[in-house]
Amino acid sequence: MNQRKFFSRDARTVAKDLLGRLLVRASDEGITAGKIIETGAFENDEGRSSRKGMLYAPGTIYIMPFRGNYFLNIATGRKDEASCVLIRDVALHDGALGGPGRVGKYFGVEYLDGMLMGDVLRIDEGEPVSTSRIQRVIDGTSENCLGNYRIR
Repeated sequence: MNQRKFFSRDARTVAKDLLGRLLVRASDEGITAGKIIETGAFENDEGRSSRKGMLYAPGTIYIMPFRGNYFLNIATGRKDEASCVLIRDVALHDGALGGPGRVGKYFGVEYLDGMLMGDVLRIDEGEPVSTSRIQRVIDGTSENCLGNYRIR
């Protein structure tokens, strides 16, 4: 899968298209993987320095620290236009992680900011879920959230 091309679309489209796909992390300890089951789409950074990663080139990892956690975001759209997708929840063989902070911890993302998807973290090819199985969970809790999406 061409990671750059995949993420060079608007945040809503990418957020929905990620549902059901595998998030894979390669490290010295081995391979970690899980199925993406919830995402969030964001655009417009309002000039906040904490959201500078939203301006990265499409397919670039943007790690946002939040209350001692590290949220995994991936820049979407076009470089210098604030847009990203947050990986909110991932299912493992024995259940879901239960939130973006746990996703970041499980996949060890805190030092990946600015790296391109495909280097140590990637989205595996595969079919996304049918649009009939996508549920819009909420419209978003921040002014720049376009919505959160989850597999029904």
